[in-house]
Amino acid sequence: MNWNDFGATLLSDVPGSVKPWALANMGEHYPAFGALTYGVQTGKVPFEHAHGKPVWEYYKDNPVRGANLAKAMAGMSGAVLKTIIDAYDFNPYKKMVEFLIIDSVIPDDSRNPPHAGKLLDINILAMTTGQERTLSEFKTIIERAGLKFNRLIETETEISSIIECGK
Repeated sequence: MNWNDFGATLLSDVPGSVKPWALANMGEHYPAFGALTYGVQTGKVPFEHAHGKPVWEYYKDNPVRGANLAKAMAGMSGAVLKTIIDAYDFNPYKKMVEFLIIDSVIPDDSRNPPHAGKLLDINILAMTTGQERTLSEFKTIIERAGLKFNRLIETETEISSIIECGK
């Protein structure tokens, strides 16, 4: 990738644009990132501390920024869907029953090595009460739901893996 290709990712309305994501992160998300220490110390949501309301209420009250976030999420979803389609063989199935979990899976042995899921985890920590999980944590959730873990299928990106489950 040359610098022109890299710069093109910040253009508006082009496939693969990260401009909406960058605008959200440098806009309304930025004060929440600054309040991460507060969140860790109190267990409260940094975004709510910074803006005085939960993230989805904020976007309801700020529809232009909400529309930008929708574009950011749609752009990310498009990239993720392509990696899922490339990684998973749907051909054997005549009908798809929802036993696939699509999420970033942080490796169980991931104490210090870089992983994109860790960055997503920090983002989620700043914005909501959610979290990214390790494979062991997903297996526990799957078992508690009465399902059986079949396999983990990694895609071309660390922000999405496929967890295949069955009854």
